[in-house]
Amino acid sequence: MTDQGKLRVMRTARGLTHRNALRKKVQRVTIERLTFLSDHGLIADNLTDWRPGGTLYTAQMGGAHWTPERSFPASFTKRTTVTVAVELRIEGADVGPLEGTLHGKPSGAEPFLEFEGTFPIGAAVPTTRVELTAKGALPDEVADCLARSLRWTATIGAQTFDLGATGPHDLFVTFDTPVPAGVPLHTPFGPEPAPLEDGITHKRLAAAVRITREMALQAPRADDPDTGEPMDPHDPHVIARILIATVPGYTIEPDASVPAELGHPHYYNETPGMAQAGAWPIVDFRAQRAECQAIVRYVRGMLLQIGCPGEAHMAVVYAHADVDQGKTALEDSLLPPDPDASKYRFMAGRMRVAGGLNRNQMRSHLIDGAPVVQLLALADREVAVGELIPPGSVFNSYEACLKFTHGGTTRYLGGGVPAGNFKEPADVIKVFYGLVWLSQIRSPETGAIMNRVDEIVCTYR
Repeated sequence: MTDQGKLRVMRTARGLTHRNALRKKVQRVTIERLTFLSDHGLIADNLTDWRPGGTLYTAQMGGAHWTPERSFPASFTKRTTVTVAVELRIEGADVGPLEGTLHGKPSGAEPFLEFEGTFPIGAAVPTTRVELTAKGALPDEVADCLARSLRWTATIGAQTFDLGATGPHDLFVTFDTPVPAGVPLHTPFGPEPAPLEDGITHKRLAAAVRITREMALQAPRADDPDTGEPMDPHDPHVIARILIATVPGYTIEPDASVPAELGHPHYYNETPGMAQAGAWPIVDFRAQRAECQAIVRYVRGMLLQIGCPGEAHMAVVYAHADVDQGKTALEDSLLPPDPDASKYRFMAGRMRVAGGLNRNQMRSHLIDGAPVVQLLALADREVAVGELIPPGSVFNSYEACLKFTHGGTTRYLGGGVPAGNFKEPADVIKVFYGLVWLSQIRSPETGAIMNRVDEIVCTYR
C-alpha cells in the first residue's frame, strides 16, 4: 500500500486497480457529437421551397445529427425505439480502465427520449462512443416532436458531471419508412421518370407529418360512413381519407390570390416557375382549392413522405358516348402510367397517357345542316341544352381519384370530394350531373367565346 496524498491506492502485479483512482483523475466530460442511429436517413436539407433536391443531412457532419454548432432533424417509424450514439471527450483520464454511466433526459415526460447506459474509460482513448437505446417506444401515431432538448450527465465512480444539453432536436415520427423518388415506371414506350411529387425534403416531410397529425386528431370524432364506427387514425385507409379532406373542394378556375408562377389550379410541373415543385404548393393554398388531379398528386406525395402502407395510384374515372351510351364508368391510370398503349399520345416531348376525355372526345356533327366540331365533357352541375357557359368552368374531362389499396380493400377517393369514399368507378361517376356534347360559339350579348350545351348524352344524378 502506498500513500499518494489523500488518495490511497493498492498496487498489484496487474497495476493500479482501485476504482477511485481514475475518478480523481477525470477532470471534465463533454459531448462532441450525437447521432440518431435509428433515423431513416432520407431527409434532404431543402427548407426553402417545395422543390425536391438538396443534400441529405446524413451526408453532412460525418453523419451526426448534433454538434455544438449545428442540429439536424431525424425521422423514425412509429412504435419503434430510438437509438443514439453519443461521442464523449474525457479530459484527465490518464489511467484506467473504468466504467461510467451516461444519462440523457428529455425536457418533458417522454420516455421515448430518455437514455441510460454504461461506457468504458481508458487512458489510451480520450474520446469514447456510447450507443444507447431509449427506455420507451415512440408514440403509435404520426407526430412531430419539435425543438426537443436532451440533458446529459455522466457518472464516474461517485462523481457526476453535467454535460449540458443537446438540441434543439426536430424529430418526425412517420407511419413507416418514407418513400423517396422510387424507380422508373415502365410503360409500353419504355421507362418513365419517377413521379416528381416524391423526394423526401425537410419542408415536405414536416408539412406531411404536421397535417396528418392535425387531421388524425379530428378523425376519432367522425363516424366512418362504411361502419358507423369512429374512424381509426391508425388505419392507412383512414389516413388517406383524412388527407384528401384537407382540401375543401376542387376548382378548375384560377384564383388571383395564388401566385401566377405556381400555375393554380392545375399545378403542373411544366408550368414556368413551378420548377418541379409538383402539387406541393397546395399546402400553402388549401383554401383556394385545386384541380382534382392536383389534389390527388398532393395527397399521394404526403402518403409517400409519411411512409403510409398501401398502394396509392392516381386513377381517372370518366365515361364515353361510344361505350354503353355513356352509362358505364371507365378508368385510366396516370400514376403509374396505364399499360394500354392506345391511351398514349405525344405530349410535351414524350408519349404520355391522355387520361379520360383528353383523347377521342371530339366529333364533327351537323347542326341546322352545318358541320360543327363538338367536344364530349362531364358536367359537374345540372345543365340544359342550349345553355351558354364560360370556358374553364362546369365541364371536366374526368374525376381524378386516389385509388388506394391496403389489406385487400380498394377505395377511390375523389380529389376535391372530401366525403367521397367510393368502392368502384360506378360510384365515382355520380359526382357528375351528366355527360354532354358541347360546342363553342360567341355570345350574342358579349361576343365572348362560350361553351354551348348541344346534347345531354346521359345523366348520373
